Amino acid sequence: MTSSDKPEETLLERITALENRVEEHEREKLEIREDQQELSQENQELRKENKRLRAKLRWHEGPHTPPSKEQSSTDESSSSGE
Repeated sequence: MTSSDKPEETLLERITALENRVEEHEREKLEIREDQQELSQENQELRKENKRLRAKLRWHEGPHTPPSKEQSSTDESSSSGE
């Protein structure tokens, strides 16, 4: 091995290490995207369930029953934001 081989070897090792880091980051990015998709889907499902349960609550309360505390506080906070 000559002295000129050493810098080339060092550069190749650094390039290889950087390529490995890039691949690792790409895998992590893919995992994050998959997690985001799962969370988004779960969020949509929970929103649908929430909407369904609110409708069910309104149906059970009837016309002469005052709104539930949670619903009235939600209504007040949403109307104050307008």
